[in-house]
Amino acid sequence: AMSGDQKIFLVTQRNPDHNNPGLPDLYEIGLEAKIKNVAKLPQGIIRVMVEGCERGQLLDLDESGAYLTGEIEEIIWEPLELNEATKTAMVRALQELLKRYCQLNQKFGKDMLRQTLEITSLSELVQQIAVHLPLFYEERQKLLEAMDLAEEYDTLCTVLVNEREIIQSRNEIPQKVKERVDKNQKEYIL
Repeated sequence: AMSGDQKIFLVTQRNPDHNNPGLPDLYEIGLEAKIKNVAKLPQGIIRVMVEGCERGQLLDLDESGAYLTGEIEEIIWEPLELNEATKTAMVRALQELLKRYCQLNQKFGKDMLRQTLEITSLSELVQQIAVHLPLFYEERQKLLEAMDLAEEYDTLCTVLVNEREIIQSRNEIPQKVKERVDKNQKEYIL
């Protein structure tokens, strides 16, 4: 829904193939966003540029009008009560996980990695990695659903470790196939 102040609430569909999603077809946790730009493209496509503002929870959905309207409750994060040494340790651990991830996946980009490694604020670091990491929407939804910075940090660390393991496994498959083919060819020649 878009109000007079050019704000909308964005939620992800559970199944992207559904053309007319109802409340059960949508994730509850989404993002209030401010519309920055609207561009009308050929074939009736409208591209909307938005800036995320606050997380919110979709409580109810009204589908009777020309567009969907909903009842949204803003999610207020509790501040993270940690001492500076712990925050610094968390920043360094997350940056190390990111460096290891980037050794296997170049999609994050060297410039973005360099900028990210200069960040000293825990909340800013978590936010920047979460925004720029190339992830499937299910992983992004997990990050969005984190109820505080500690949970978002844990989720992001887990995602980085899992993604690195997936890339490693994917990279090993062609080598194992090649070794099997080479062995079969050698046995065939003998």
